[in-house]
Amino acid sequence: MFRLISGKFAHSLNTALLTLQRKVKFKSITSENGREFARLHEMVRCPVYYCHACTSFECGSNENHNQMIRRLLPK
Repeated sequence: MFRLISGKFAHSLNTALLTLQRKVKFKSITSENGREFARLHEMVRCPVYYCHACTSFECGSNENHNQMIRRLLPK
């Protein structure tokens, strides 16, 4: 599942995540280290895993999903 958010801010992501969380129960969330994910752990009631900086092997599934999404929703 993915949502288009209004900007790269923590508030935008958290608002979209809260609306999605009402419909779907998450087991865990894996995120990158962007500033929009800075306050992610405050909003969800499931484990949040952050990838380490400069370790692309930890972000493999995230990058693959981003590539598939960009085919549908270009920047």
